[in-house]
Amino acid sequence: ANIPLKVEYYEATGGAQVQLSWTLLAAPPPAPSPTPGPATGTGVVVSAQLNIRCGPGLSYTILTTVPQGTVLNLAGYRSANSSWVMVTYNGGQAWVSGLPAYLNSAVAVATMPIWTGSYSCPGSSGGPSTGTPTAVVYNAYAVNVRQAPVVANNIVTAVTSGTVVQLLGRNSNSSWAKVRLANGTEGWMNAYFLNPSVSISSLPIVN
Repeated sequence: ANIPLKVEYYEATGGAQVQLSWTLLAAPPPAPSPTPGPATGTGVVVSAQLNIRCGPGLSYTILTTVPQGTVLNLAGYRSANSSWVMVTYNGGQAWVSGLPAYLNSAVAVATMPIWTGSYSCPGSSGGPSTGTPTAVVYNAYAVNVRQAPVVANNIVTAVTSGTVVQLLGRNSNSSWAKVRLANGTEGWMNAYFLNPSVSISSLPIVN
C-alpha cells in the first residue's frame, strides 16, 4: 500500500537527508476460544417413568421418579459418554438418562458440554452407591418377573420399562437375574431386558 510521508526541514539551509526504516510488529494473539456454555432447554419423559438420580449412572441414588409426559428443565451439561443429562431438581442439580427411549429433547445431548464438577448425593461424597447393584428394565414395554429362571407359566408380576430393580444374583449361564422390586417382591427376570449397573456375570449364582 502507498503510505504518504510528510517531512518538515526546519533549518532550511544546506543539504538534508531522511533515513527511514520499517519495523515489523508481531500480529496480535488470536482471541481465546470461548468456553462452551450450558445448552439449556427442556426434555419430555417418553418412557413409562424415569428416575432422577444424584449422579450420571445407575449406581447413583434415586432422588425421585417422574411419570411419562413430565417436562424437565435441562441444566445444559452431559456425562462423558452422552448417556446422561443434567436437569434442575428442587433448586439444585440432578441427572436423568438422555437416551431417546427415555427423554425427548430438541437439544442434542452430544452438543452439550461435559460436566466436570461434583455430584450432590445425599449422605455421600458425591460418588456412586456401593450397596446392592441395580438394573433398569428396558428393551420392552413390560417384562415378566417369574418364580424361576425359565419361560413357563410361573409369572409373579410384570414391570414396565424404566423400572429399577435390585439385583440379587444370577443363574449359571447369566441369562437370568434374580431381582427384588421396590415393594419387596422377589423373582427372576430375563437378563436381555435389564440394563444393569454391574455385569450380570459378576453376580453370585443363586437358586
